[in-house]
Amino acid sequence: MINADRIYVGAKYDLYQITNHGKSPLEDFFKSLTKENKNKIIALLQSTADHGLPSNTEKYKKLHCKEIKLNEFKAHQIRIFCALDGKKIILSNGFLKKSNKTSKAEINRAKSLLKAETTTQKLVY
Repeated sequence: MINADRIYVGAKYDLYQITNHGKSPLEDFFKSLTKENKNKIIALLQSTADHGLPSNTEKYKKLHCKEIKLNEFKAHQIRIFCALDGKKIILSNGFLKKSNKTSKAEINRAKSLLKAETTTQKLVY
């Protein structure tokens, strides 16, 4: 069963992570990061939850997807996909970007996770 579990309560947004039968693709990704990289992305996510979405496209941007409103947090090569649902930021999965183009497989994985999560049904076009 796919759920969205709240992981952080901020002044502007609450952060949620997608879980599938109790396992989180986001947590698995965090385990693969160095402590320095983990701290960078956590600081970005917490700052967003507390102060609002970054206007800097080097930290956050909307991706052009037809099926779902997909966004991306960025800290150097670290990417985390998300969707907005009112005051919720639903984080799906992350990866290290190693080329100029964002991996289609990772985008498809994020879309699949977010579509399956019932609270994001409003996000589907």
